[in-house]
Amino acid sequence: MKNKIKTIRKDDDTGSPAEEYLYTVNWSEDDEAYLARVAEFPSLTAHGDSRKSALSSMHQVVNAVLKDLAVSNEPTPQPLDHRTE
Repeated sequence: MKNKIKTIRKDDDTGSPAEEYLYTVNWSEDDEAYLARVAEFPSLTAHGDSRKSALSSMHQVVNAVLKDLAVSNEPTPQPLDHRTE
């Protein structure tokens, strides 16, 4: 069951902009770790020894990227569930 992909969307609002995005976490045999990805930032990946730690790491990465984009006055990807098309 480790190789199943699980899509995760947090239901609680912690106020973090990263919470708005769509995440997947799956087991990687090659990396021997769980890998978290975010649909709106396809180039980002974070790993962990559990689904929870991989997702937590990915939230930290996404928050850092969002902060960097804001400082640079660059657009941020719109969360998938906020898109009209």
